[in-house]
Amino acid sequence: MNKLFIILVSIIINCFWLGLSAQDKIDVPKNSFTKKAIDAYESQKYDTAYSFILKDSALHYPVGQYYLGMMYRNGKGVKHDDSLAVFWYRKAAEKHTGAQSSLGWMYRKGYGVRKNDSIAAIWFKKASDSGNVNAQCNLGVMYEMGEGVVKNDSIAVSLYKKAAEKNYSIAQFNLGLFYSNNKGVAQNDSLAVFWYTKSANTGYSNAQCNLAWMYENGKGIMKSDSMAIIFYSLSAKQGNESAKNKLNILNNKINALHSQNKIKQKVSLSRKDTLYLKQKVHDYFGLKAEMNFTFSNRDVSKETKIKHDVPFNIKQVNKLEKKIQGNFNDADIYLKIGELYKYNYNNIMSQKYLFKAIELYKERVSAKPDSASSYDKLGNAYFYLGNYKEAMLQYDFAIKIDSNDSVAKICKAINALYSFDSVSTISCIKQNIIDMPDNIKSYDLIPLYYLLTGYSTILKMDSNIYLKNVKNKTIDELYYLGLIKTMLDKHKGDIQFELLYNITRQSLLFLKVTQETLMSGMEIDSSKLFIIDQKDKEELNRLEIFYTSCEKRKDLPNKYSIYKWLASVNYIKGDLKTTIYFINKAIKQKPLSKSTFEDNLSSDYDNLAGAYYLINDTVNYEKTIDKKFKLRTNINYTPSNFIEKAKLAFFHKNYDRAKLFCLDALSIDENFIDAHICLAAIDICKNNIKSALTRLDKAYKIKPDSEIIFLYEGICFLFNNDSTNANFCFQKAIELGALKENITNEFINMSFFSD
Repeated sequence: MNKLFIILVSIIINCFWLGLSAQDKIDVPKNSFTKKAIDAYESQKYDTAYSFILKDSALHYPVGQYYLGMMYRNGKGVKHDDSLAVFWYRKAAEKHTGAQSSLGWMYRKGYGVRKNDSIAAIWFKKASDSGNVNAQCNLGVMYEMGEGVVKNDSIAVSLYKKAAEKNYSIAQFNLGLFYSNNKGVAQNDSLAVFWYTKSANTGYSNAQCNLAWMYENGKGIMKSDSMAIIFYSLSAKQGNESAKNKLNILNNKINALHSQNKIKQKVSLSRKDTLYLKQKVHDYFGLKAEMNFTFSNRDVSKETKIKHDVPFNIKQVNKLEKKIQGNFNDADIYLKIGELYKYNYNNIMSQKYLFKAIELYKERVSAKPDSASSYDKLGNAYFYLGNYKEAMLQYDFAIKIDSNDSVAKICKAINALYSFDSVSTISCIKQNIIDMPDNIKSYDLIPLYYLLTGYSTILKMDSNIYLKNVKNKTIDELYYLGLIKTMLDKHKGDIQFELLYNITRQSLLFLKVTQETLMSGMEIDSSKLFIIDQKDKEELNRLEIFYTSCEKRKDLPNKYSIYKWLASVNYIKGDLKTTIYFINKAIKQKPLSKSTFEDNLSSDYDNLAGAYYLINDTVNYEKTIDKKFKLRTNINYTPSNFIEKAKLAFFHKNYDRAKLFCLDALSIDENFIDAHICLAAIDICKNNIKSALTRLDKAYKIKPDSEIIFLYEGICFLFNNDSTNANFCFQKAIELGALKENITNEFINMSFFSD
C-alpha cells in the first residue's frame, strides 16, 4: 500500500474547511449601518458590528443575516449560540451562498441542529452550484467518503478541481492526494506535485508536508533533501506533527551521512593541484563584480534641488525624542525615529519606536475608524518593521474607507514589491493604472517589476529556454511598456514619462542581454559580459542619444539619474572606462540626497568598484570600497559590511585580517552564513582542512540548501583524496543550482580525482 496514503489517511477526515466563506457580492446601501457593520466585523470590532446590525434594516439583508449568524457561531460580539447561528444562516440561505455553505457545515457537524449528512450535502450542493469554493471542497469530501451521498471519486475529483482552480488550498491538497494515490484519476506524481505546490505556496501545512515527502523520495520531481527540509520545516513551524517527525528522521539521516565523512589519512597532492584548488576557493568567495544599476522610482520624479544631508544625524533624533517628552501620544514622531534608526541599521532601537508607533496608530484608528490616513500611517509602520502582510491589510482598510486614497494605493504596490510577491505587485500596478491613469506613480514600479520577475525567472530556467523565451522577444511586444508609451503620447514633452519609458526599456534590455552573466556562475568574465545582437546595439545607441540630450534640459536640475543611466548603457556595451567616468559624475552630482547613505550612493560605489574589478584595477577597487565606508560615518555596520571588508582582505590573501572582519560580523549575528563560509575558505587556504569541515558543518545546519557549502566540502575532500565524498558533495552542489558544466570541468574531471 502506498506509504503516503498510510501516513495521510487520517488527515482527510479533518479536511473540511473550518474558516468562514468570503462575503458574497450582494449589494447593500453604501452608507447603511449594514455596510458599517460588515466593515467593523472585518476589522475585528465585533461589538461595534453587532450594534450597527441592530440599528439598521440589516436583518432584512441576506448579507446582514449571514454576518449575524457568524457572530453567534463564533461568539464574536454576542454570546456563542449555535441554534441562533443556524436560525440566521437559514434566513440568509435563500440568496447567500456563504450562508448555504455554513448551514451545510452545521448539519454536517451537528452544531445547533441534529446531525444529518444528507441535508448537509443538499446545502453544500446548492452553494457549490453557485460557485462557493468552501462548499465545493466540502461536497467533494462527502462524495469521497460516501457520507450523505453515494460514494463517487470521479465527482469528488471534479468538485476539487473547481475549487482548486480558484486557488482554494485544501481542494488543491485533496486533488494532490488523489493523483498520488490513484483515486478517481490515474496516478500521476507530477500532477500531485503540481497541486501540492499550489497548496503549499498558500501556507497550507499538510500540503507542505506532502510536498516535502515527494522531494525526499523523488516522486514526480527531482529528489532533493534540501527542498524536503525546507517544506518539512515550514509545515513543522505550524505544528504539523507528521512534518516534525519526518524532519527529524531526514536530518538524522543526513547528519549520519556527514558524520561518516571522516577525514582520511591525507595524501599529498601535487603543488599544481593544491594551488589550483586554493585559487578556486578564491574564485568562489573572493571579490567579484557587484554591478547592480538599481531602477528607482525616485529617478523619474521632479527634483528642484539637491539636499546634502549627513547620513545619520543623531541630533535630529535627539530633537524628535524631546518632542515626545512634551507629547507622549504623537505616533508620527515615533514612526519617524523608528525609520531613522532603521536606516542606521540599529534594529533594536528601530523596533522599539516602531512598535510604539503601531500601538498609538491602533488607538488612533479605534478612535477614528473612518480615517484613511491613520490606516496609511499604521501600514507604513508595519512596512518599516518588515511585516509586509500586516502592512498590506492596513492599506486595504484605507482604500476601503477612501477609494481615492492614492497614498495607500501606491504604498500597497511598493509593499508587494518589497515582499517579492510578483502576483500582488502586478495586481496593484494594474489597479493603480485603472484608478489613476494620469498619475506617473501608477507606472513607476513597472521597471522594478520587470527586473524582479525577470531575474527570478531567468535564474530558474535553463539557458536554452531563456534564449528562446526571452532573448528573441522584442521589447516593444511587452504589454506594460505599451501602457507607458500611450501615456507618453498623451503627455507629450513630460520628461517624467519620457524617463520612465526609457528606463523601462533599459530594464527590459538588461533582462535580454545579461544571460551570459546570469548563467556563467559566480565569477564574471569581463571579456564577454553580455550577448548583444544588432537590435540590442541599435536600442543602446538610441538610449545613449536620449540620455545625452537630457543633460541639457533645464527641467532636470538633478542630472544624477541621467549619468547613472549613461553609465549603465556603457556597461552593457562593455565600455567599462566610460562606465567609470559616468558613475563618478553621478556620485559628484548627488553626494548624499537622503538621511540614509544605503538608500542611494551605496549601490553607486558598488558599481564603481565592480567596474574597476572588471578591468583588473584592484588598487582603485580597494580605494573605492574604503571611500564608501568612510562616507558611512555614524552608520552602524551590518554583518554584510564586515564581510565585504573580509572579502577584500581575503582577495589580497591577508587571511588574519579577513578572519577579524568575519568575527566582527558574527558578533552582530552568530548565524550569519557568509561569515562561517568565509572562515572555512580561510581555513582551506591555510591548509587547515579539519577546521574547515567543522565550520562547514556548522554552516550547513544554518542553511542546508547552500551550494557553496557543498562545493567547499567537496574541495576539502579533494584535498584528502577522498573522491567518493567529494563526488557526493559536488552532485549536491549541482542539485542546489551550481552549474553542472562548471563543476564537471573544474572538479569532477580533475586528473587526480580518480584514486
